Amino acid sequence: MRATSCFTLIALLTACGDKDGATDLPVEDTAVEAPADADGDGATADLDCDDDDASVFPGAAEACDGLDNNCDGQTDEGALSTFYADADADSYGDPAASTQACVAPAGAVQNAQDCDDADAEVFPGAKETCDERDNDCDGKTDESVTQTFYVDEDLDGYGDAAVLACALTDGLATVRGDCDDNNGARYPGATEICDELDNDCDGIADELVESPFYRDSDHDGHGDADEVAWACAAPAGSVTLSDDCDDGNLNISPTATERCDAVDNDCDGLTDEDVMITVYADADDDGHGAAAGATLACAVSDGFTATATDCDDADATISPDATEGCTDGVDNDCDGATDEGALSVYYLDADADGHGGDTTVLDCALLDGYHRGDGLRRHRRGHLPRRRRDLPRQPRQRLRRRGRRERLRAAYPHRVHRDHHLRVRLRPQVLVSRVRLGV
Repeated sequence: MRATSCFTLIALLTACGDKDGATDLPVEDTAVEAPADADGDGATADLDCDDDDASVFPGAAEACDGLDNNCDGQTDEGALSTFYADADADSYGDPAASTQACVAPAGAVQNAQDCDDADAEVFPGAKETCDERDNDCDGKTDESVTQTFYVDEDLDGYGDAAVLACALTDGLATVRGDCDDNNGARYPGATEICDELDNDCDGIADELVESPFYRDSDHDGHGDADEVAWACAAPAGSVTLSDDCDDGNLNISPTATERCDAVDNDCDGLTDEDVMITVYADADDDGHGAAAGATLACAVSDGFTATATDCDDADATISPDATEGCTDGVDNDCDGATDEGALSVYYLDADADGHGGDTTVLDCALLDGYHRGDGLRRHRRGHLPRRRRDLPRQPRQRLRRRGRRERLRAAYPHRVHRDHHLRVRLRPQVLVSRVRLGV
């Protein structure tokens, strides 16, 4: 455009010179024309990228106006702003959806802090709620609003691993401590049963439910109290009873029969009780012992006897089997009386006819000229003969009262007939002698 103007000016000057009809020879113009600055911005047209806009020239401040204000070939560089889409209109933009512009486009904001631009309730500063989302965009989910629960796989009300959750739901528990979260019968407070498991989760299996069993080495059904094992069932070779006093002997147990062997066979703490017998020392070896020499033994052995009837164990001639003497003043037969019953009444048989007369004598043995008989004669009516009246009244009554026949038989065994209907005649002298003897 500037070149066109120069050419127009030159043509006008030439026309003016030809006014007189004279033709002037062309004069060469040697002057140099200065570059123009049409917009007066101080930058000539050869440097100004838009000499019609005073705000556009090299070195101008780049403004955000869609122009290359500083003529560096770039438009709005360093002057544009970044804006972010705010789809949920919560005033926080999506960092993944940005654009550069001089002014905010519609639906865009200058911040990129929204962590969920599809939810208007999620943005920085929002109230955190327990919904498994990061409501306030702080990088944490449900912080300060969750509760601690415990995973309860077996649904027994007791959990194991801790988790954070908004509410108690199936599979969670508020109490921890389950020692086996795959077994609904095992949890704190469960009833302990004898199954070799820790049912109540106290760290001990089968406590207070196991039973004691005792080793029964001799297999008699009774165990050794010192060999105990706690178990749910009896181990091999064990029993529930612990009362064997010798677990190495089958014949010794509380149910065994006590034998006389110096051993406590029935485990009652006593030896040979109720099976020992009392024996008595027999110092004179007459077969009869003295009560003072009593002792317990399993059987009668030499020097002992089963009876304690000897009244003098130092004299073999004195015992219940001995014959009582009549003049030695000794209780020979140990019946408590001395010389009793040894004296006998003998009758003088002067005519040697086998019958004694009225004369009698008391002695230990039969004397020559005497007879054991007393001259008694039978009476066919069974009464005493007429001489009965000669008997003293008192002795007659006494004989009648005590039983005359028995008395006479005891006094005269060789003469009294066994027939109870027979009566005997007793001479007065004989009766008096018997009465004096206390018969």
